[in-house]
Amino acid sequence: MYNRLTKAEFDELANFRLTENTYTSNLSFSIDDLLIKEKRKKIIAEAAELLQSPNKMVAASILTKRLAFVPVIALYAFSRWNKRLQISFENIYLETGNSNAMWLPEFRLKDPAFKLAESNRDTEREEVCTAVFAELIYPIMDSLNEETKLSKYIMWENISVYIVWMYETLMGEESCPKALQRLNGDFEYVTEKARGEIFGPYDMNPISRYISPKIIHEKGNSDIRYRTTCCFSYMLTGSAGKRCKTCPHVCTLPKESQDLLSKTTIKG
Repeated sequence: MYNRLTKAEFDELANFRLTENTYTSNLSFSIDDLLIKEKRKKIIAEAAELLQSPNKMVAASILTKRLAFVPVIALYAFSRWNKRLQISFENIYLETGNSNAMWLPEFRLKDPAFKLAESNRDTEREEVCTAVFAELIYPIMDSLNEETKLSKYIMWENISVYIVWMYETLMGEESCPKALQRLNGDFEYVTEKARGEIFGPYDMNPISRYISPKIIHEKGNSDIRYRTTCCFSYMLTGSAGKRCKTCPHVCTLPKESQDLLSKTTIKG
């Protein structure tokens, strides 16, 4: 039986860019458009223009970072409330409400109803993760890789960064031992114990390779888990060559070096 999220629950998920709003823009679309050759080409070109990206590969990397909030929303609802949202291509829309070069789109569920996980939770968790990763995220990655040649290693790390951030934030705020145990169990499953096939045609969990201990940042006291791949955000015009603080190559490149790396351009 499907039920509706409460206003308080919806507001919590709005922190992860869930919305009820519909916008008319060139970057508002059903996410199954990313599987259609001509539509995905147009979407990536539009994203590259808005982001001021030098090429379509960089635009695709930023797009996967934005899409990471879809699994975050689904996993948050399941881990926090045992609620299974309807995660499918036909139910999810990406909505862009402004033309800011940062491009922080929201996500709308055509039907935001949920089903409560009531039977075997381990089995239901596997079903949720299969729907999110193998049936939704992997086909998008495969399509973007075909269009732009962006490595799936980069795309998986783009996704994993936000999943880890979400779970570590939740566990850090949770005071109930039972709830904390559930969160920790889900975190370990998604990042380590889930079989490779839960994520697509894999023999091993593709997220597990990105889980490493945090280390002290050389310029401060904060703990940082450095990435193993670069997301290319430093190549966006607005970044002025500055890399993320978690980049495996922490530095600021001179403009001439950026130009040297930006050989592929968007055409059409």
